[in-house]
Amino acid sequence: MRATSHIAEKPSETDAAEEKKATQTLLLIDGDTNSAARISEMFENHHVACVTCSSLADATTMLQQEQPLDAALVDLNLPNGDGIEAIRIARKTRPDLPCIVLSARSDTPSVVLAMKAGAVDYLTKPCRPSTLLSTVSRAIDDQRHKTHTTHATTPRRSRWQSPAMRQAMIDARDAAKTNSPVMLVGPPGSGKKSIAQWIHRKSSRASQCFITIDASHVPQNRVEQELFGKTLTNQNGSTHAHVTPKIQACMGGTLYIENLQCLSTKAQAELLEWIKQNQSTSPEKSCRLITSVVADTQHLQPNARVGQLRPDLWYAASVYRVNVPGLAQRSQDIPRLCENIVSHICATHHLRVPGITRKAMELLCDYSWPGNIGELHSVLEHAITHSDDRLIGPSDLAHLNDLDVKKTSESEDLENGVGSIEALTKTSLINALEACQGNRRRAAKRLKVSLRTIYNMINRYGLPKKQPRKKNTTDHTARGSGA
Repeated sequence: MRATSHIAEKPSETDAAEEKKATQTLLLIDGDTNSAARISEMFENHHVACVTCSSLADATTMLQQEQPLDAALVDLNLPNGDGIEAIRIARKTRPDLPCIVLSARSDTPSVVLAMKAGAVDYLTKPCRPSTLLSTVSRAIDDQRHKTHTTHATTPRRSRWQSPAMRQAMIDARDAAKTNSPVMLVGPPGSGKKSIAQWIHRKSSRASQCFITIDASHVPQNRVEQELFGKTLTNQNGSTHAHVTPKIQACMGGTLYIENLQCLSTKAQAELLEWIKQNQSTSPEKSCRLITSVVADTQHLQPNARVGQLRPDLWYAASVYRVNVPGLAQRSQDIPRLCENIVSHICATHHLRVPGITRKAMELLCDYSWPGNIGELHSVLEHAITHSDDRLIGPSDLAHLNDLDVKKTSESEDLENGVGSIEALTKTSLINALEACQGNRRRAAKRLKVSLRTIYNMINRYGLPKKQPRKKNTTDHTARGSGA
């Protein structure tokens, strides 16, 4: 489900002026009249007109009228009805109207039912005004962008900010339109399985099953049995069971083989033969193959071997190839990922969604994340349970302070003459940025390279996007004492 933004951005004067000119209309469906009055007053103070309905019948009548509406805010507890039914009606009568749930219910079944009914977001009462305002505003902006680009000739803009992830989703979208094999290439924990599921949901096989097998977790002597339905044998040689082949089990659906490079040579040969036979089979009588391999996408070439992967299997399984970047190459996407992960953790453990301070978010974005999304999930789950004031701050992210330790270790290696050329280049860049107080243009002149090279090096080494400026010892207005 979509997550809630917890970082309020200060709008520019131009944006504020445009917001005043373009008044928006919000349909507020809430059985609590006092709560509805407070919410309505808050939105009207921010130039959003509110149309209030206190029952399911009133909401149904309003949705069937022709009055323009930009979004709907729905409470699940309604007199003589349910808010989920109101969302279903809204989806039928006004398919383009984004519906956001604001309810005191925080149980997982309610969240799941609301999202299946068509809600774009789920907030729990009590909710901070800034969170509520930003969520509704974003839903309206997203819907307007969809409407604006529906008839456009240019491709739809990705919701991801990093160029590498945008390209990955463009490639995934193209792959979803076909039944050809797809290979996902990227570092461990970069979200390859999520993209495989996304491709399945966007394909013509979305209503069929999606079956996964991880070749790195299944013993080598069982992989062939899992994939092709060989007879199982005990250690003493006696047979005792016959496994239904996963290829047959997901007929008409999608089979996702994770860590393809871990398959045995024999299993690779059988899979290659199956791919050749599957190409001449109708889609409803075959299964779609999606695979993933662990590799560095920056250095992987189409004819390269990945681990012990056969070159001919590489070609056959990668008719469409999607390079999935690690978090070090997509730090611009970390705020959105944090929102998704925090919302998922809180919904799973029935916790109230905490906010994230700006300094904590900067720390999250500046970290290199060698463990990728898996590490980010662990850090956020620890921070959620560690935070006492329902606000995640830098003190809740103590694990990320290891950055300073790594930097010190690299410096010591260079002083001792054992550092690599790559480490020397990184240290030179860090020193130049510190000497120029974070000014990239001056650092480029200092190192006698182009400004574009400086940006590329910052991305390559996972350095902070914003370099801290040195404090002036005569400045008595500086805040803090140990930054």
